[in-house]
Amino acid sequence: MKQCPKCNTEHNKLGIFCSRSCANSRIWSEEDKKKKSEANKGNVPWHKGKKVPMPEKQRFGMAAKAGKRAAKRFEEGLVSERSALRKHIANRDGYFCAECGIEEYNNKPIMLQVDHMDGNASNNSPKNLRLLCPNCHSQQDNWGARNKGKGRAARGLPLR
Repeated sequence: MKQCPKCNTEHNKLGIFCSRSCANSRIWSEEDKKKKSEANKGNVPWHKGKKVPMPEKQRFGMAAKAGKRAAKRFEEGLVSERSALRKHIANRDGYFCAECGIEEYNNKPIMLQVDHMDGNASNNSPKNLRLLCPNCHSQQDNWGARNKGKGRAARGLPLR
C-alpha cells in the first residue's frame, strides 16, 4: 500500500497520488519545473504539421464579438425574442424583480417576465423594458386584459 503525499490516504493505484484531484493540486517547485522542462526538450508539439481549423483564441474572440453585436442590437431596440430580451435585461439590471426586488421564492429561483412599461409590445427600447415577478407583473395597469388593443398584432397573434 502506498500513501498519497497530498491527503495521506492509502491506495493501490499507479503513481504516487490517490486521485486526479490530488495529483492536480501538486505545488511545483522551481526544481520540479526545471526537470520537467529538460524532460520535454526535443518533444514535438501534437499540432505540429497539422492543420487546425480554428485556434481556441480565435473561436473565443468570435464568441465575444457576437455577444457585443447582440448587446448593440438590444441597445438599438432590435431584439424581439422574449428569451433574448430577458437575458439582455438581466445582464443590464441583474436577475431580480424591478418592483419588489425578489429573486427567489421558497428557496427556488423565480421566473421573471419581461414588462413593457408603456404597454406597447412592439416597443423594445431598453428604457421601456424591465423584469418583473409574476405577482408584480399582474398588478400593472397594462397587464393582460387591461392592455387590450395595445400590441396584439406586434406579437403576431390574431386579433380577437
